[in-house]
Amino acid sequence: HLNECKIYKETGVRVQIKDWDEDVEAYKAIMVLRLLCLEAASLTRVELLCDHVESLTENEKNVYTETVVDFIRDKLKQKMWSKEQIMRMVGRIRSNAFQMSAGKGKGHQSSSSHSFYI
Repeated sequence: HLNECKIYKETGVRVQIKDWDEDVEAYKAIMVLRLLCLEAASLTRVELLCDHVESLTENEKNVYTETVVDFIRDKLKQKMWSKEQIMRMVGRIRSNAFQMSAGKGKGHQSSSSHSFYI
């Protein structure tokens, strides 16, 4: 959490969620950024996962480029990662994440870290 929080803070981008049913631009990139910021050993393990980027439709690629890739590189000013590296991380999350529920009325959790075992 600290790495991505530091990046958001340094660039003045605030994540404010007032309604969980609304789209929050700044929130979409957090998981991707969290994985990109991993220490080398953990990042190497994540990079072993399939990303299936080649299976994304052109529309999906465009949406992820606008909402995640460009957000990280332009708004958060993180040019150290290429567009391809960021898109592949998006693909890893899409291909390897899952959602689990604590039961009716107890919320749910969407997480890729459970499947990564980092």
